[in-house]
Amino acid sequence: MPWPRFQRFFVLCSLIILIQASLASANLIEELRPLYEAGEFETIHQKCLPLAKEGNPEAQLIVGFMYRMGQGVPQDHKEAAHWLQKAADQGDPQAQTQLGLLLMEGLGVRQNLKKAVRLFQRAAEKGEPMAQFNLGAAYHSGQGVQQDYSLAAEWYLKAAEQGEPNAQVNLGFMYHNGEGVSVDLKAAADWYRKAATFGDPFAQYKLASMYLDGEGVDKDPNKAAEWYLKAAEQGDADAQHQIGYMFKYGQGVPKDLKTAASWFEKAAEQGLPISQWFLGNLYYFGKGVEQNDQLAVEWYLKSAEQGYASAQNDLGQMYQNGFGIEQSYRKAVRWYRLAADQGNAGAQVNLGYMYRMGKGFVGDPALAMKYFRLAAEQGNAEGQNALGEMYLDGRGAAKNYKKAKHFFQLAADQNDARSQYNLGQMYAEGLGVVKDQKTAFLWMKRAADQESSSGFFGLGYFYQTGCGVEIDYGMAEHWYLKAARKGSTAAQFNLGVLHFNGQLKKPNNEALAYGWWKIAADSGHIQADFRIRMLDRKWAPAQVEAGRKMARKLKTQ
Repeated sequence: MPWPRFQRFFVLCSLIILIQASLASANLIEELRPLYEAGEFETIHQKCLPLAKEGNPEAQLIVGFMYRMGQGVPQDHKEAAHWLQKAADQGDPQAQTQLGLLLMEGLGVRQNLKKAVRLFQRAAEKGEPMAQFNLGAAYHSGQGVQQDYSLAAEWYLKAAEQGEPNAQVNLGFMYHNGEGVSVDLKAAADWYRKAATFGDPFAQYKLASMYLDGEGVDKDPNKAAEWYLKAAEQGDADAQHQIGYMFKYGQGVPKDLKTAASWFEKAAEQGLPISQWFLGNLYYFGKGVEQNDQLAVEWYLKSAEQGYASAQNDLGQMYQNGFGIEQSYRKAVRWYRLAADQGNAGAQVNLGYMYRMGKGFVGDPALAMKYFRLAAEQGNAEGQNALGEMYLDGRGAAKNYKKAKHFFQLAADQNDARSQYNLGQMYAEGLGVVKDQKTAFLWMKRAADQESSSGFFGLGYFYQTGCGVEIDYGMAEHWYLKAARKGSTAAQFNLGVLHFNGQLKKPNNEALAYGWWKIAADSGHIQADFRIRMLDRKWAPAQVEAGRKMARKLKTQ
């Protein structure tokens, strides 16, 4: 089990804690406290140095710590070790602990992990909580001593019972994950709560997660949000992301995309890749922030460069479409491949389409099949549909209607509208299945029920041709119109056919036909373009102008 995201080994304490916990006289404590609170560290040093030279171990401890932290004097680890060694030799447990820290890090002294652990042990046996914590951390990490989770938990417990928050956090972590102790989620939550109440941001984050998931406590999104917010306000990036997520979806707090964006930005600025990706999405869709493709690209790039697969995929799409950045199919492929190699199914599908279409390079149907299959094997419906289409068309592999139907069925059962449309087509034509127009109609209806342009078109075509239903040109027009308004050029072309052939029996049929063909032709529909060219030569100028006027009118509807 990996260690928590914050390394918690070997923690220092503040000067005031040293003063309060030392054995110095009450008069010295009272004399130093106001100086510390006023930040007069040089005065503290001037008062303690003579005492330290006289052999006072508490003064030696304070002077050593001041050199360690650079408070009142220039930071000097060697000088710190000198004074801490003098106090430690007199048995001062805090000095032994602080000297152990220097030995652990090799600061001012030659690094010596075993000697550091021995000092922690001596101080810990005297009841020094920080030494107990650091000794537990040594056993937990196996630094300077043979790794032993049971002894780590034992020493953490001793320190935790004295109120040491770092020990409380780590003991909670051990109960959470069953390291050195049996898994006990209630005990984990209890120890996290003690440290969280003390103000430890990591404990606050962990306790919030337990409330969110209902681990060791009753599930409570409101309390989860409360603790995430406390940690986030202390600058914890993971907590900032999580509270942003909760505001985005209204979990435990009112839904507020603007506040969500603010928290995501705080975490993103600390370099958290998932928050950078979320923030990029908000800029892309204009949710909680003003829509801005350039900023979306900027945040996607920061996340992608850290290896976050979803951001790599989205950055690939920005390059493919030229949104917020200069279009580049090759760069799109590069980012798709990086994400695909991490197992991102969306990127595998996108990369497959690039190889199928040959965008930016020579197409490779075999590679398209490879990436579609990788996505399909993960249960990705779009990958399953794309793989089915490859088998249906015989691209990248021999034409195989049975396999095409198999993959379409897998995706259709996940409510993938395109696959439902494709199944409808297969049943309508009897490809790999017994021809069944009623089943074909039902699959097409399922696609249309999902507001699918393909489903709308398919139903229009079925009503136009009488596939699975009685011919009904009015219903054909109804479904074609829905598809046409979603940009289907095939539906726009067929609407033109219905009007031109007089099957809808409406005024201005020929002008309407021209209008729909003109719209389709302008979007690259080859047959519509041919029809428009023919009519432009055949019709009188007034008729052509009426048709073009109709096209302009239809575009505004």
